[in-house]
Order: sequence, then structure tokens, then C-alpha cells
Amino acid sequence: MRARADYREPRPLGTAFVDDVLTGLRPGEPVRWTYPDHGVDVRLDLDDVYSHLVVYLPRRRTHFAVEPVTNVNDGFALHDAGVEGTGVFVLEPGESRSGTFTVSVGRV
Repeated sequence: MRARADYREPRPLGTAFVDDVLTGLRPGEPVRWTYPDHGVDVRLDLDDVYSHLVVYLPRRRTHFAVEPVTNVNDGFALHDAGVEGTGVFVLEPGESRSGTFTVSVGRV
């Protein structure tokens, strides 16, 4: 994993460009980010179907994007090539799968 996109331990987002799919989400554990200077805490709770998280931090900007996803980029091709950990799941006829996520904002 690239150090610039390693958020397993809480740390400031920084100013480095990040456009990565993060893996290793802990089932049942929320994704959180805080703004201590403003006393704000943002929490992303997601179902286990979301095994990956896209994080995008543009250069020299004050915003970022976080998107829960079920699979890595190009997951279908990687899955077909036998790569493990893509997050791709194959549905049989009549089968379905769904998930929800919630973003909440509170005080630190």
C-alpha cells in the first residue's frame, strides 16, 4: 500500500494527491474523519457488502471525496483473471444483493 493512501491509523489528510481504492475495511467499524479545529466529526457507517473505499484528494484543494464501493477498479477483469480480493461477487439468476451506507455529522 502506498504510504500516501494508508489511513489505517488516523492522520491528517495532507496535501498529497490521492486517487485510490482502499481495502481492508473492518466490518462493522465506521470510517471517520474529524475537524478538531471546528469540533466536527463525520462518520460513514456502511454494510459489509462495501469492502472497498474510493478516496480522492485533488492537489491544492480544500475538498475530498469518499465513495464506498463493492469492488476494486477493473474488478471484473481482475476477477476473471483469478485475482483474489477484488470484491466482485457473481449473482445467480434470481439472486440479489444490496447494501446501504449512512453519513452522519456530529460534534467532537
